[in-house]
Amino acid sequence: MRNRVGCLCARALRRVLVVATCAAGALSLPRTADAQAPPLRRYHHTVWPFGEAPLSATPSIRRSPDGYLWGSAHNGLVRFDGVRFMVIDGTREPALRLTGRAGRSFTPRHVDREHRLWIVRPDGGLVTYRNGVFRVAFDPVVGHARYTDVYEDGAGGIWVEADSAGRQWIRRLQGEHLVPGSWPAGVPDSGVTVTRPDTADGLWVGTRTQGIWHITPRGIRHFDPPPASSGLAKPERSVYPELQAADGTLWVSAAAGRGGLQHLRAGVWTPVHLDDDPRALSIGMVTQSPDGTVYIASRSAGVLVWRDGHLERRPPGDGAAGMVVQDIVADADGTIWATTDLGLERFRRAAFMTLGRRDGVPFDAPYEMAGDATGSIWVRDRSDNVYRLHESGARAAPDSLTGQRMPLPPALRFQLLAASRGSVWLGLTGGGLARVDGSGTTRVFRGTDLPPKRIWAGVEDADGALWLSTAPRGLGVLRNGRYAPVLLPGLGDNAKAIFVAADSQRRVIAADEQMPVAYAVSSSRAPMRLDSLTPLRKPLEAVAIEASDTLWGVVLPKGGGPDAPPTLVRLAGGRAVEVPLPGPVPGLTGFNVILSVAHDALWFASGGGVGRFPLPALHAAANRGLVAPAPQTFGPPDGLVSPHLTLYGVARMFRATDGRLWLATPGGLSVVDPAAVPVNDTPPPVHVEEVVVGAHELAASELWRIAPNPDRIEIHYTAASPRMPERVRVQYRLDGVDRDWVDGSVPRTATYTQLRPGAYRFRVRAWNEDGVPSTGEAVLAFTVLPAWYQTRWALALAVLAAGAVGAAGMGAVARTRRRRAEAELRGRLAERVRLARELHDTLLSGMTGISMRLDAAAIRASGPLGLDASVLGEMRTLARNTLVEARDAVTAMRNSADDLVPLWDQLADAARRTFADTEVDVRLEREGTTRAYPRDVEAEVVRIATEALVNARKHSACRSVKVRWVDDRRGLRVSVTDDGSGFDQRDASLNGHWGLQGMRERAAAVGATLTIDSHVGRGTDVVVSIRAPG
Repeated sequence: MRNRVGCLCARALRRVLVVATCAAGALSLPRTADAQAPPLRRYHHTVWPFGEAPLSATPSIRRSPDGYLWGSAHNGLVRFDGVRFMVIDGTREPALRLTGRAGRSFTPRHVDREHRLWIVRPDGGLVTYRNGVFRVAFDPVVGHARYTDVYEDGAGGIWVEADSAGRQWIRRLQGEHLVPGSWPAGVPDSGVTVTRPDTADGLWVGTRTQGIWHITPRGIRHFDPPPASSGLAKPERSVYPELQAADGTLWVSAAAGRGGLQHLRAGVWTPVHLDDDPRALSIGMVTQSPDGTVYIASRSAGVLVWRDGHLERRPPGDGAAGMVVQDIVADADGTIWATTDLGLERFRRAAFMTLGRRDGVPFDAPYEMAGDATGSIWVRDRSDNVYRLHESGARAAPDSLTGQRMPLPPALRFQLLAASRGSVWLGLTGGGLARVDGSGTTRVFRGTDLPPKRIWAGVEDADGALWLSTAPRGLGVLRNGRYAPVLLPGLGDNAKAIFVAADSQRRVIAADEQMPVAYAVSSSRAPMRLDSLTPLRKPLEAVAIEASDTLWGVVLPKGGGPDAPPTLVRLAGGRAVEVPLPGPVPGLTGFNVILSVAHDALWFASGGGVGRFPLPALHAAANRGLVAPAPQTFGPPDGLVSPHLTLYGVARMFRATDGRLWLATPGGLSVVDPAAVPVNDTPPPVHVEEVVVGAHELAASELWRIAPNPDRIEIHYTAASPRMPERVRVQYRLDGVDRDWVDGSVPRTATYTQLRPGAYRFRVRAWNEDGVPSTGEAVLAFTVLPAWYQTRWALALAVLAAGAVGAAGMGAVARTRRRRAEAELRGRLAERVRLARELHDTLLSGMTGISMRLDAAAIRASGPLGLDASVLGEMRTLARNTLVEARDAVTAMRNSADDLVPLWDQLADAARRTFADTEVDVRLEREGTTRAYPRDVEAEVVRIATEALVNARKHSACRSVKVRWVDDRRGLRVSVTDDGSGFDQRDASLNGHWGLQGMRERAAAVGATLTIDSHVGRGTDVVVSIRAPG
């Protein structure tokens, strides 16, 4: 049996199209009713050659409802999302593993109404794919059945074809089983070439020798093979029904496509061939798009399209396209996919058609152009030649476009102004006008009736009056052969660079490029200001008329450069409303912007680009004070070979009488039908395809959990919208990691490193090339497992261990503090015992001696000799010595904080006493709190500071001394700084400064730190530091 692929019937395609529709996106433009397909000349063509597209030599292709394009390969199934080819084999998907001897390649056969893709494995197994899941439908049975094809009848029933020991049989699928004997009686099930669904509920069956059978629930009908077609000596009995189109025509090929192409309608066979080649065509496949257009995969003439009862092919030389077409698929949006001798090819309907010499245009590129009411196009080229083109041929058959060069007087220098009925107006460089009619007659207007200035822009109104703008300033009208200046209120005849455009009410709109004004002028009424209620704030650069009372214009910011964002202005009801743009728009910031309203959109073009805004969205923005929506821009993928107008010309875009827009571009004449711009309203399906951790790709069963501490995680995602993937916008976000949505790029891979343990959700969303959003998000939920030391029980153990260590540490601190307190108490008791002993040895012993002396003196005084005066002197001396010793002892025993003099007061008193009789400036500074330190520490600090003060007075010859006290959380720092002569510390002992050594010894005795900084001629700084107590 012939190895062929079933096509998606028209009814199934319509069903897919209905399911795929969604709400309008960012650019909501009206979608027109399906019209006849454009000529192949207007299709944008792309080729992925073999090697880049890893397909087999004779590949089949199918498009699944989830957006992927699937192709044949020997080692697997090729998946394509428009950006990346991926080969999926049995190592990735168990359902694709071979169980027997391989024959041909993996082949996608058919997409049924339940959105299942049927795939034939090389070993004869049958697999289905739906929504990312592969499933084995039937494995081959050795010696019994190898499955070869899948068919679907008009009612949606599935029929499976198999080869059993060289014998062919076909059975109906019921549930998950094939029903034996289900093939209709009387219809051969052996020798069948191919079956195709009809447009109702039946099935067309082709055979090798018995013609065609039409099976329906109402009965069976047989048709004999067609007669011999041109180029064949005898009739070919082997017939292959390819497609029953929506109009009921059955397309049939003969002899496995080598015997030509036939129509079968109402039982009548009609051969089909190219107009310029009557030989029988070699056919590979026939398919139909949702709009009813029939496309043919020819093995000798490339891709063909059936239009107006004729076969049409791409013009020779119109881009590299394969001539041997194996398979062809039509998408719901009209995009054609074909496998050819070059590889995989895509034919996408383009909005624009660019015409050049190969299309009958007699010049390379236009410079200026205009269209008249008869449908003729007047063009000036760069060599100052004027042509009249008959554009009626460009709409139906671009290669029949013809043109005529107009004879002009020699050395005529001009600018193309405006087209009239059957003629064109030229503005002469030196002043004056010229009119060229269809016969080539040129009439020149010069003299007193015309201004002696260059006329550089003009427009003809419905009455035939020609409104002119002159350089450098001025506006006038030529009516019935007489010229009259037009005076504008506030400007007089001194308007500068007026832009003019005619409307259906016989008015002309005039705007000054330096003054923010806009007027409507006509032959029957005085000029009327269009912004009388809310004036313009900036001069208009260009204007376009939407309706009788609504205009649109564009203004540039004052002082703005070429990249400054422009602003749109709506003039309606006497009010000017500015509509800011979201950012710079190339087509609105180029040289000489041109605006036009066509099919509910505001079109713009300039030397910077071409695009359009949806008018409903612009009105909504103007009414609500919002920013305008982002425009749709056009380029080479849309058929606009040069995506901008020619530079420096004035008349470079016009709207023809049939509504189409014509543009003068460096690449040729470009034309677009605003009512037929292709719009893809199919939401882009979004997918998360693979997850790679390190170098290991996770299987589907492993995606929900990832091993601990992954160094690198790559998530492959996509939006399967291969029509214009370069304009598809994709965003992704990993909840808990990404703060906001991230714009994706090619390759569509998100990379994350060092993810912590926890649950994550990876989300993907997208918008197609026309701003239609995906119907939902693709979500992948996964968990990064914790290592053993990151688990909850490990954390609990760590907390317990930390608590135990903390408790032990706190106990040790408490014991240390207790021992320290006990040691301090013992020291205090020992000190008191010492002091008591000293009191006993001094004060008590002295008082005892005095008491004894008094007793002796009393006895002696009562005697005959009396009291000796020397005794009294000795007693006085003893009393004085005892008093001194007692005072010293009592002072040492003072331990009450109330009785102690604060350390700061001691320092201040020492400083004042040291310099009391000098002119030295003594400054005292204190910072922080005053805390009590041990008595011996305070005493040594006072002695060190006093020594430093005394040294400063004796040796430094200073003029000022500063004593600074800082007591903070680190401890106490006392510094004595003078501005005296300083000294060299290395020679201090040689010069008699032995007090420095004593100061260091005192500091070391109480655990203090002493720092001495002195340089000859730069003063001395002595700092003693004590750590905070406790």
